[in-house]
Amino acid sequence: MNYGNRFKRFRTKVNLSQKDAAEQLGIKAYQLGNYETNRCEPNIDTLKKMSKIYRVPLDTLLGNQDTINALDEDDFFDPEELDKILEELLVQIRLKRKKQI
Repeated sequence: MNYGNRFKRFRTKVNLSQKDAAEQLGIKAYQLGNYETNRCEPNIDTLKKMSKIYRVPLDTLLGNQDTINALDEDDFFDPEELDKILEELLVQIRLKRKKQI
């Protein structure tokens, strides 16, 4: 699935019209439409706002498979699964640091 489809999917999951979502994002509806049809990419600030408004982690919004696997059946993030993923990442970071020393 491309990023535009994910943007639209998550927007509709929170029952926002394109116009309403664009208003909350502080952009024009046609800009959001361009993002959802892959005509252009949003900047990082807009992506962060999308993540908050659509209630999904930023890496899920962008298609990180590890995080997508932690979504529940309604595509909302399971906080307990997030803790597991973060703990695993911290362990990996610590191991890499030890190898560098």
